Amino acid sequence: MAKFGAKIESDTLVVCGVKFMGETAKILSPKKTVLMPTLQATCSLDLGCKAEDLQLLKDQHPDREVIVYANTSAEVKSIADWVVTSSIALDVVDRLMSEGKKFIWAPDKHLGNYIEKETGADMIVWDGSCVVHEEFKYSGIKSLKKINPDAEVLVHPESPSQVVDLADCVGATSQIINYASGASAKKFIVATDRGIFYQLAKNNPEKEFYEAPTAGNGATCS
Repeated sequence: MAKFGAKIESDTLVVCGVKFMGETAKILSPKKTVLMPTLQATCSLDLGCKAEDLQLLKDQHPDREVIVYANTSAEVKSIADWVVTSSIALDVVDRLMSEGKKFIWAPDKHLGNYIEKETGADMIVWDGSCVVHEEFKYSGIKSLKKINPDAEVLVHPESPSQVVDLADCVGATSQIINYASGASAKKFIVATDRGIFYQLAKNNPEKEFYEAPTAGNGATCS
């Protein structure tokens, strides 16, 4: 299985995911044919950040650089000065801060607030969120931690700040997977999309992974 964004020799790419993934694949590989099973699969972050609204905010603050998360439409990306994934967002903001930059961040408020807290950046943060990561609840994770006090908590920075504060590791999908493989702990409570569990279990058959409690709707895109 190739990682998203990796070099693939085929002239045709089949992207099984939400619409912005197919658009991003086409941006990165403009000469390739990109096929998707459906264009109806959407993302709450994408839906909650319309290009015309972001353009209006950008026009109101011309002194700020616009940084958008990869989970956005091609139209939104075209407005931005920078497009980042969660794994590189801190590094990009740190670098730009050294140049005295101020920012508009869109669309995920939890990831934006996390970056703002970690870097001290001057940011206007868009009021959007991921429906999957909104599901994780502080009290539920605390209760599961009491039952498994030796378990480490792995959290994606798109989660609410209270959940992030419980984490032993805050990171993107690849960072969480690498952390679990390198950690001495044998048990982990994982607060991100449940699609990650296959790779975690495959890489670490001797370790146990528990899905962090949610509000009841589960931790997966629909």
